[in-house]
Amino acid sequence: MLLPKNILYIPDYKFPDGSIKPKFLLVLAYNDSTNTSIIYTLTTSQDKYVSDIDKKNGCINDKKRKISMFVFEKNRIVGTKLDGQPFSFDRDYTFVKANNNIIAITTEKLISKYGQIMELKATFDDKTYKRLIKCLRQSEFLPNEFKELFENITK
Repeated sequence: MLLPKNILYIPDYKFPDGSIKPKFLLVLAYNDSTNTSIIYTLTTSQDKYVSDIDKKNGCINDKKRKISMFVFEKNRIVGTKLDGQPFSFDRDYTFVKANNNIIAITTEKLISKYGQIMELKATFDDKTYKRLIKCLRQSEFLPNEFKELFENITK
């Protein structure tokens, strides 16, 4: 379940402020050097900093406005569900931000916190996965430790 490219769903994700919302969790990479770290990001369907002009499928890296994210349009096929059917996000736009949503967490901690409620929804297709990783890697907000890990994926 916690393999790169997997799209997981957590119906009751608890934020540091105590609020709870359903969230997708994307497994972006596994750190072999520690054998325990999962790097993941939460998606959001809201972004007040992105204009309607910017809302298109793909990468947005705008240093001037300090925006760095990947955008998925509604109903655009990005992977495959467990039953072999195509998978797409169902919101008008789903954003994967590169600034504060990419974190390393041990597999043990993630499973202890969400293992009972986490669901594997789909797996990214290779093309979408590589585009997402390349976009995030280009972000000035991404920590160098992740850039190095992501660099090997896009080669």
